[in-house]
Amino acid sequence: MKIATWNVERLKHKHELDKILNACYQMSATKRLCICGDFNCSFGDNYYYTKSGRIAIQDCFFKNHIDLLTKNCTECIDHIALSRGLVDGAKIHIDEWNLDKQLSDHKGIAVTIA
Repeated sequence: MKIATWNVERLKHKHELDKILNACYQMSATKRLCICGDFNCSFGDNYYYTKSGRIAIQDCFFKNHIDLLTKNCTECIDHIALSRGLVDGAKIHIDEWNLDKQLSDHKGIAVTIA
């Protein structure tokens, strides 16, 4: 999944973001979700984001009981989010690699749930 938040003020990107968030609202009503991919938005810092895009994602996830597991990772625009019922009480460990961004312009991110 790729979320177009980098220029959400452009009508095209706002429509794309709205479609993805509406799907989250619809699916989370009956299903547990795993949402991962390129969000084009950092949450742990101001590395890459738009205020309105960040707020829209945070609001959707809060209302739908979705935990953004990678929200505190810096310089991170690829994220992993899970419905709260999938991670309640679990230990979460986050691994990051490609921190120097030699392999890609994104760093790698993985979550271990135990």
